[in-house]
Amino acid sequence: IIIKGGCFNGASYLNGDSSAYEIREMICFPSQADYESGKKNPLWISNETPSICFFTKHNLPENSVIRNEIRYLKVNLLQNIEEASLKIDYWRGRSTGLNNLSFNNRYQLYKYMMQFDGVKVPPFKSNLGQEGYKEYLKDNEIAVPNHQKYIDSINRILEDSFKKAKEYKDSINKKKGYLNETKSTNDLTITIENQKILFSPSDNKYFFHFDVYGYANNNSTYLTRLAFKLHYNTNAFGQNIHTNDKIIVENGETFNLPTYLSTDYVLDMSSSCIRLGTGIPFSIALPNPERTLVTTTPVELFKVKIELQNNLSGISSGIYFSNESDPTNVGSLFTPSSDAPTNYFIPYDTTYYINPQNYIINTMPPTISNFTPSTRRAGVGETITINGNNFGIEKGQVLFKDDLKYGNAFLNGIDTSYITTWTNTKIVVKVPSFVRKGYVNQFGQSILGYGKTACSGQIKICTARNDFVISEGNLNIEYSLTNSSNGTADPHKISRVYLARLGTCSDMIFTLHTSF
Repeated sequence: IIIKGGCFNGASYLNGDSSAYEIREMICFPSQADYESGKKNPLWISNETPSICFFTKHNLPENSVIRNEIRYLKVNLLQNIEEASLKIDYWRGRSTGLNNLSFNNRYQLYKYMMQFDGVKVPPFKSNLGQEGYKEYLKDNEIAVPNHQKYIDSINRILEDSFKKAKEYKDSINKKKGYLNETKSTNDLTITIENQKILFSPSDNKYFFHFDVYGYANNNSTYLTRLAFKLHYNTNAFGQNIHTNDKIIVENGETFNLPTYLSTDYVLDMSSSCIRLGTGIPFSIALPNPERTLVTTTPVELFKVKIELQNNLSGISSGIYFSNESDPTNVGSLFTPSSDAPTNYFIPYDTTYYINPQNYIINTMPPTISNFTPSTRRAGVGETITINGNNFGIEKGQVLFKDDLKYGNAFLNGIDTSYITTWTNTKIVVKVPSFVRKGYVNQFGQSILGYGKTACSGQIKICTARNDFVISEGNLNIEYSLTNSSNGTADPHKISRVYLARLGTCSDMIFTLHTSF
């Protein structure tokens, strides 16, 4: 199908301007009848702003005006899918909504789009909706086998189509002077950093956090768009994490401009694969967006937070890039200047994806089985050993009660030097005499006040994951010794104290040592 200027303009249509129609680029697949008769080669037509369009043609009965029904499915270079129904009047240049495609043509399009969970698809029948229509197709044993070969052919052509679009865009940019014949390569590397698990007391849920970083092989490219597919373990995160509202994505600090809208790029590709990215938003028109320079120094592009299943123990995150070895990825685009127009972009020559180290997930809450001894003196270097489980291997905090504060207040943490041992099952900690950070309640929320000395009462363990447990039993503090302030920046520096009864009557001799 070749439609001349004045008939159809994909960009204008999607922007709501129905008065201008001109073909920019399309891949035109043959109809089912043509396919079965041996005409299997698609047409590829391009212009200065390439996109990839799928057309399925179905001829209506002739009347006074020759018309063809066209189903238009646009897939841009980042695999963002949009669908529009059009009826093209070749003589009058009109475009109207299409309501009566044949079942065969509808099935072909729906089958293709069902590979991308989360895409809104107009229902075949108003009383079925998208999910109902999927079930309808699944139960139609005749239609599915008849069209499977045709659908497979479309999928095989897709990869080659991206390649052609990239080659064409390179040729256009060379003509415009953005690319030199002897230019060096522009490469981008994407990594996943800072993997960790955090507990949210307000949500009572565990979340897996990580940051997506990027860096280039030079200091001359401004990131326009980035998209990639990431696989994950459904035993840890569940299925379809975008559709089920289990994922939150936020821009990195240096990419927090109107140019970059990472939420626009989140899409379920399958039940265990998510598309992530950032760049010029699909939903906002930005004529000259300001872009951020990507250099050889890694920079945080965006942050990801995914809700975890409860009560996991030793489960792998299973996170890895699905296209880490693809040297011709077209989901990464740049410009040579910060404020180039929206439709000016250049694909990175190569985008490398470095898989993260496998992360073992544990969302079992911490428990305290006992602590020994149960009686101690504070501020003299004596320790207690707390036994339990799921403390994690990274140091957290041990919080003690203070008899000068009422209710559920705990002293707000101690210096990590007081914690001499921290394993998943055992913590050894010195009982402190003075904590200057104030107070927190049993939920970890700050309370006004100035922390003082540890006293008898319960013990609270707060792990590096931010979950916590409070002991059932009480620690008995016989006495607590606090050094007197000398007005310095650290008025209560720890010094070991020995109390010895050296006199013959009622006298007491204090011996203070500055090291211990």
